[in-house]
Amino acid sequence: IYETLVGRVPFQGEHLGDVLRRVTVETAARLRTIDARVPEDLERIVLKCLRKKPKDRYQTARALMEDLARFVGGDAVDA
Repeated sequence: IYETLVGRVPFQGEHLGDVLRRVTVETAARLRTIDARVPEDLERIVLKCLRKKPKDRYQTARALMEDLARFVGGDAVDA
């Protein structure tokens, strides 16, 4: 979703080891700093998917789907 919205992956590197290190220690750039047209609620949903601790991410695909549905419907999101 991140790449679809802003045209790049959240973590880049010259080789796989570099990318994996960044995934584990760095925080992804906020989407709105790359493209201000990304809606804030959608940014929150995407960034929740990328949180480091599993307990801080969506616990199921259904929970993610339901938050995306709320976003599309114009309702408040849980993220």
